[in-house]
Amino acid sequence: MRKSLLTVAFGLAMLSLTAAHAQGAQGYVGGGLGWGNISVDCSGVSNCDKSNSGGKLYGGYRFASQLAVEAVYINWGKVKAQSTELVSLPNSGRAVPLDSTVPIMVTVDGQLKASGLGIGLAYFMPFTSDWNGVARLGVMRTDGKITGTGSAKGLTYSESTSRKSTLAYFGIGVGYNLTPSVALTGEADFSRVKYGLEGEYETDNVRLISLGVRYSF
Repeated sequence: MRKSLLTVAFGLAMLSLTAAHAQGAQGYVGGGLGWGNISVDCSGVSNCDKSNSGGKLYGGYRFASQLAVEAVYINWGKVKAQSTELVSLPNSGRAVPLDSTVPIMVTVDGQLKASGLGIGLAYFMPFTSDWNGVARLGVMRTDGKITGTGSAKGLTYSESTSRKSTLAYFGIGVGYNLTPSVALTGEADFSRVKYGLEGEYETDNVRLISLGVRYSF
């Protein structure tokens, strides 16, 4: 399925670029910064922060006046979580029976980062001479990276893992033309990210609400 999606995306890009070359395309680049969110379930965690900054960079060729092919990079932000638990570990001392346990307070800090590189189509909709809208649809290679650190009695253990997957993404936005070449933009992008340890993968929604600038040339 992943190879099929990538093949379709590549063929779509090639057809779009060929049409753009034949009809005289208008290129553009843009970017934005804003609020990223990963919809992680934080139940059972004492401290969880899902509000984080994110951003995007993109570029494309616009042809047939309203349709364009785009490549985009999105930083969906990150989630930070911390949990402190009392766990019982096997006793290693000699003063008590070896089969007893010893309670130890363990603090665990976790972090999940999500980003993606995608390709797709954008459809621009003029509202007035100054205002326009855009709708996006494509496929994205997402990367969900987890880093965990545990500490107890002065000892620290850390582990990290990264999971890549090919998933769909879509977005909507509005733009206001400051000049024929420069527009202010407000956009929302959505996709999903897979993450987790081997054999224990999870999938959650990601979104980015951003304000930015688009330059056409």
